Amino acid sequence: WAPIKAFKKSGLTQRWVDGEISNFEYLMELNTYAGRTYADLTQYPVFPWILKDFSSATLDLSNEDVYRDLTKPVGALNPDRLEKFKERQESLEGQGIPPFLYGTHYSNMGMVLFYLLRLEPFTSMILELQSGHFDSPDRCFFSIERAWSNSLLSSTDVKELIPEFFFLPDMFRNVNRIDIGKLQDTHEQVCDVELPPWANGSPERFVQLHRQALEGEYVSSRLHHWIDLIFGYKQRGPEAVKADNVFYYMTYEGAIDLDAITDDVAREAIEAQITNFGQTPTQLFREPHPQRLRTNRRGALNWQQLKLVKTIRLLPEKKEKEENAPGTNESAQDDPVVFMQPQADRLTLVHQSCAIKIYRFKTAVVDSPDPIESEANFELFPDALLSEKLEPVPLSSSHTFSCQSVVGSRDGSILLSCGYCDNSIYQWSPKLEKVSLFGVLGVVQCLSWSEDGQMFVSGSSDATVGVWQYRAPPETSELLRVLCGHESPVCCVAANTDLDVCVSGAVDGTVLIHTLSKGKILRSLDIPVPGKIASVAISSTGHTVVCLDTSVHLFSINGVLLASANTMSVIAAVKCSSGGKYALVAEGRKLVVYDLHNRLKVCGSFVCPTAIVCITECEPFVLCSCRSGRMTVFKAALL
Repeated sequence: WAPIKAFKKSGLTQRWVDGEISNFEYLMELNTYAGRTYADLTQYPVFPWILKDFSSATLDLSNEDVYRDLTKPVGALNPDRLEKFKERQESLEGQGIPPFLYGTHYSNMGMVLFYLLRLEPFTSMILELQSGHFDSPDRCFFSIERAWSNSLLSSTDVKELIPEFFFLPDMFRNVNRIDIGKLQDTHEQVCDVELPPWANGSPERFVQLHRQALEGEYVSSRLHHWIDLIFGYKQRGPEAVKADNVFYYMTYEGAIDLDAITDDVAREAIEAQITNFGQTPTQLFREPHPQRLRTNRRGALNWQQLKLVKTIRLLPEKKEKEENAPGTNESAQDDPVVFMQPQADRLTLVHQSCAIKIYRFKTAVVDSPDPIESEANFELFPDALLSEKLEPVPLSSSHTFSCQSVVGSRDGSILLSCGYCDNSIYQWSPKLEKVSLFGVLGVVQCLSWSEDGQMFVSGSSDATVGVWQYRAPPETSELLRVLCGHESPVCCVAANTDLDVCVSGAVDGTVLIHTLSKGKILRSLDIPVPGKIASVAISSTGHTVVCLDTSVHLFSINGVLLASANTMSVIAAVKCSSGGKYALVAEGRKLVVYDLHNRLKVCGSFVCPTAIVCITECEPFVLCSCRSGRMTVFKAALL
């Protein structure tokens, strides 16, 4: 079989065992190789129920009692119900069809539509399938706890889950306000899906905790058992019998030779039965699946615990009384660093005056039983290896060079800067040719490089956003498209090619989300307070962080406002942590750490000598450039 051979050559199993890819990624790969696809509701990707506690007020993921037994199929989780299935199986002996335990399947078209009832195009599909009507409200998906209970108790329900349970909170909201009807017993109108109490009424929190459970130690160490049942050696044959994992024979691949059926009516009837009943994935493994190695969490960074390592002067010392004098205009006296990029043993700094300097630095971290107390050192050598000016032409009189004005490539070899009077973007490299890029009509006010380094975006004074394809010298980067929709100058941008989105903020307070690939406007974010947008950021998990002068706002990938927080000081910069869980926000003299997965809960607040201008990660360090020309170095604890 070609899929099996291709899967073996992929090396995905070993990568998963070694912890190189997540549980979610691996399950999606298994589904794909086994013939499951989003394009076919009859062979939709299947995921496991992993939790069984949907009634507690809090969810303790370290407690094994909250998890489902992954060594058994859903139909075998309830011993009493399993006995009834076995009695029926025995009664089928000699009836002309292979005996089976379960007369329904864990994945079929009806199951997919059941879960995705509230979203289009699935709502229309249900109405088409059921002659323009929804099913009885009591049989619709109105409660996660009820859905789990039915999968344990009902003789006609052994459903597993679909991938959306781990990434799509919108499936639990009745955003289109469809009339599903009222429950028979309580006469309560069915609208949004009833979530477990531990989700606190938030679909985003449910998905976040559910995904966290999927990637946790308990599931990681036992997921191979479930893989054996669905994709592996316990899917069919004697091992399936031993595992109580036998379904109706027509659900198995190759059980019916449709080409051998000459009667068109009979063939159509069998095809309809297979389509509606459910299909078992292609069997990918003939032997027990290996267990995942214990997740090595050592080395993961805890941004809630930052320890001050040192403060480094980036400018000549001044008299202490002058530096701390009341009312001192530090920005007028000093030339703060607005951009920092560490790479290997080099640290590139760009000052507000457009001066660029490269220094050599070295780090050392010595582990300790107490992660936050582990010894760390960050040493910056005083003599600059390079000193130039990042100003091929004068800056526009309307532009102040800031952390929004310069970005660096992933490898640190290229810098892009903007704000020039000729509307150009300057591409600088210490070794390669320096070029100016043209293509937009207004002064370029801000830049952002995508996380994969393939694209960068620019925001301009003419209210447009440029999407650029980066090409390394001697080739020239190309302006792919211009995004419209703003009515005032664009002052901050962020891009993520994995999510295919660009977020842009404007002076008049509007924030738009476009697709990078086609330039289509997806939505305008509803900012709850008026004011100029100071900065925007996109986390790797899809959250959008929007900062105004004195407030932070968190949105889901689909534009739902999740939380807002007011600050005591003006915000200068925001940086999402590499793992996507935290946002590091420069609020005056404080570096504040917000938990993006917990509604902007403040996890830590750390004081710097003077106002912070920009933030950079240099794992496990966080570098903060301050207004006075100092760089404050913090170290994150190891989990």
